[in-house]
Amino acid sequence: MRSTSRPGPPLPTPDIRQTLAAGTSLPRHLHGAAYIAVVLRGRYWEANAGGRSELAPGDVAVHGCCSAHSNRVGRGDALVLNLRWPHARLDAFGRIEDPDALARAVECERAAGAAGASARIEALVASMLAVPPATARDWPDLLAADLQRDPSLSLRRWAQARGLAPESVSRGFARAYGATPRRVRFEQRTRRAVDLLLRSAMPLAEVALEAGFADQTGMTRAVRELTRATPAAIRATSSGDKTQCGQGPTLRA
Repeated sequence: MRSTSRPGPPLPTPDIRQTLAAGTSLPRHLHGAAYIAVVLRGRYWEANAGGRSELAPGDVAVHGCCSAHSNRVGRGDALVLNLRWPHARLDAFGRIEDPDALARAVECERAAGAAGASARIEALVASMLAVPPATARDWPDLLAADLQRDPSLSLRRWAQARGLAPESVSRGFARAYGATPRRVRFEQRTRRAVDLLLRSAMPLAEVALEAGFADQTGMTRAVRELTRATPAAIRATSSGDKTQCGQGPTLRA
C-alpha cells in the first residue's frame, strides 16, 4: 500500500451504488461526511482509523466524519452500497446479515420519493447493523485503535512499552496504513475537534483544549488543513446537516 502523509481535501461521498473495479487500489483519501459502505458483492481490503479488514458481502465499513482510508480490490469487481450514517463518530467495521434486503428497501424508499425516506433508511440500518468490538491483527492495528481512542498518545512511550524502536514503528505503520502514526494522530485529534464543533456548544477555546490542542490557534490551523474550512464555518453547519466535515457534500441516500 503506497505511503502518503496527507489524504488531500475532503472528497464527495461515493454514489449510493458504487462498483470497485477488480485490481483497483485507491490510495489513502478522505471523505467529509459520515457514512457506511455495505458490501453487496465481491471483496476488497480497507484500512481506516478503526483497523484493517478484508470485506465480503454483508460486511460494513463505518466511516466517521473526516474519515481517511485506503482500499484495495482483488481479482473481481466489488459492489458497495453507500448510505448516510450520521451516528458514526469513529471508524469501525460491522456486519449486516442480509445486505440484499437492505439494498431492496433502500431502492423502494428512493423510488417512492416520499418524505422521511432518509429517516426510515437510517432506522432500518440501525436495526440491522452490528458493530462488534475491534480485534487487532498485529501491532499496527493495535496502534491504530489506540490512536483512535487517545489522539494525544505518546508514540515513543507506546513503542518502548512494546519493545519496539520508534523508527520501526513509524515505517511499519506507514506501510500498513498509508500514513505515519504522527499523521494519523494529527487527524484523530482534529476529527475530535470537528466532532465537538458539530455536536456541542462549547466555546472554541474549550473545544481546542478538550481535543488535545495547546490553544485555539493550533486547532484552527489543524481544522483548516484537514477540512478546508474554519472552526466557525463548521460550527455554523451544526444547526443543519451534522454529518458534514468542513464543506464536504451531503450523502446521496
